[in-house]
Formats: sequence, C-alpha cells, structure tokens
Amino acid sequence: MANLSSYVHSTLDNPLSGEDIKLLNARLISSLLSVRCEQNFTIVKGGGTNAENNAAFRAAYATAKELRNRIIGGYYIQDGDVYGNSFSKGDVISMYDYDNETSAYFVCNANLDDCQNDPAYDPTYWTLLPNGYDTSKVLSPNNRHRLILMPGTHTTSTFYHDQNYIDIVSMTGAMDVLFAGLQITASDTYIKGIDCGSYQFSIPSYANTLTVEKCKAGNYSFGGTVGCVVSGKFIDCISSDYSFGYGGTASGTFIRCTGGNQCFGGYYGTLATTASGIFTDCVAANYSFGGNSDSHFGTASGTFTQCISGNKSFGVSTASGTFYSCTGSMGTFAWLSGSVASGKFYNCMQEPILTEVDIRVV
Repeated sequence: MANLSSYVHSTLDNPLSGEDIKLLNARLISSLLSVRCEQNFTIVKGGGTNAENNAAFRAAYATAKELRNRIIGGYYIQDGDVYGNSFSKGDVISMYDYDNETSAYFVCNANLDDCQNDPAYDPTYWTLLPNGYDTSKVLSPNNRHRLILMPGTHTTSTFYHDQNYIDIVSMTGAMDVLFAGLQITASDTYIKGIDCGSYQFSIPSYANTLTVEKCKAGNYSFGGTVGCVVSGKFIDCISSDYSFGYGGTASGTFIRCTGGNQCFGGYYGTLATTASGIFTDCVAANYSFGGNSDSHFGTASGTFTQCISGNKSFGVSTASGTFYSCTGSMGTFAWLSGSVASGKFYNCMQEPILTEVDIRVV
C-alpha cells in the first residue's frame, strides 16, 4: 500500500490530504476488507460538494460494474443464434461459433430465459469481447468489489444498485454516508452505514445473500413493497412505518432492528402476513411481527428473542414460533377469538399500558 492515492476514485482534482491519509490506516482497511471481500476495493472521497461527491461515487460504481459476473462455458452459435439456457445480465459466456469456426467470449446484456432465438451478434443481447479478455476481472461471490465511501452526501437522487458482488460501505462503519434514496435490485451485496433519512431504501424479494448493516431509511423500506419476502440479513437497521416485510413475509435474520407501525411481516388489509425469521432485540410499533388489525391474517412462526412490539402483534391469528422474553401491548400473541397460540413462550408478557412512545426508538 505504498501509494494510497492510487486506490482513490474521485472527480476532484485535489490529492488526498493528510487527514485522509490518517483515515487509511492498515487496521481500518484490513477490517473493511475482511467481510465478504477478497482484494478489490475503491475508496470514494466525501469532502467535496454534494454534486462532486455524487459524480465521484457514480463514476466509481460504473467502473466497478465493468467487472463482469460469472464465466460460463460450453455453449455455441449456429446459424447466427445462440444455443443455451438461461443467462443473467453481466454473465460472460464462452461460446464456439460453428459458422466462423472460432471461439470467443460474449457478455450477456439482458436477463435471458431462453437464448436459442437470440442472435449472437445483436447488441441488444450480447457484446463480443476482444481477443485476450482478462477473465480474472470477473466478479463472483469470492471476488467482490467494495466501494468504501468517506463520510458525506454521496447521492442527490435515488441511486439504483443492480450489480451483484459490488458492496457499498461507510469507511468508518458508522451511519454517516448520506443517500437521497437507495433502490437495490442486486441480490448478493453487502451494504453498511447508509443513511437515507426520510427517503426509501428498497430491496428485492428473496434476496437470501443480501446483508444490510447500520442503515436508516423512511417509510416503505427494507422490504416495504406489499407482498415482499424479506429473506436477507439485517443488523442495526432503522426504518419508519411499513417496512421489513410490510404486507408480506419477514423470513430473514434481524438483529437490533427498529421499525414503526406495520413492520416485520406487518399488517396490510386482508393479506396473510408472516414473521418466520430470526428476530433478536428488535423493536416495532403496532400491527407488527405477523400482526394485523381485526382479521385472522397474521402469523408469527419464527424465533423471537427480547423483542418488543405494540398492539395486535406477534401473530394475531397464529403464534406458533418460539418467544424468549418478548413484550407486546394489547392484543398480542394470538389474541383473536379462535386464534392459535401453539408456540413456546418463555418469560413473555403483555403490557397494556405500553404506548408507541414507549416502544419506538428514535
């Protein structure tokens, strides 16, 4: 690490300052790279104007995306068409062209379910890579690229993160990187230290390999789309209302997370909501953790340890999970007539005088 400035991607003309260098100590970098990242990283400065920071971050992200997804071999081109199965955008495909009797690498430009009728040299679907393409540049679960952001405001509008194996983290590990909204469609990424304020932090369903840590956002975040299945891992995250599997299923792992009303498989009309994940030291307001209003549509079948919620929560219709030292307000733990409390309950209680002010952590 003789020349740290070579690792910095910035549109600013000024070099690293002495204070910047102090931040880039070996222990910090080692810590940042130790989680889900082998060797590739880019440090993005945060000391410019919002517009400058935004430009620097987006440029660094675009550069990281030039690295490709997995390499797949064994496919071929005949009569100008690709013969193969399903491919994802960004995949690098090794193919033999029977028409030209040559082998080449192609990048898939779209998510394709059946490639048999997709012309090989149509740029809508494929980009032919030059001879001698460096296959070591391929991103993978074990060859990730991490964008390390210094504290500051890094986006001036919603940022769209659609590339697997690119991680976005705060240099300090704290919640000090400010985004004006984040929409993630990548399913395998690690995000840490992003503060969206009152803006939305959107994630995809069934993203089992998504990890979000020390992030904050407004309503409809961390799975705030009705029917979303939140299956990733969330640590020390904070949202407002309608989050963490709103009107859907919270099947992931949640540690010290805080939400408002209708969170963690929270109430939405007559939809069946479910909290089937692992919840530790989590807090929410009313109609949460498989909660509902006055209908038999909420199930809490997961494992809950020292969690707190408001009214009509923890499985309004079915509380079949395991509950350790959990506290709810009125109408919790399968409270409706005809509901089923078939789970295991250890040192749990209903506290009728709990209010949302008592519950919510601001």
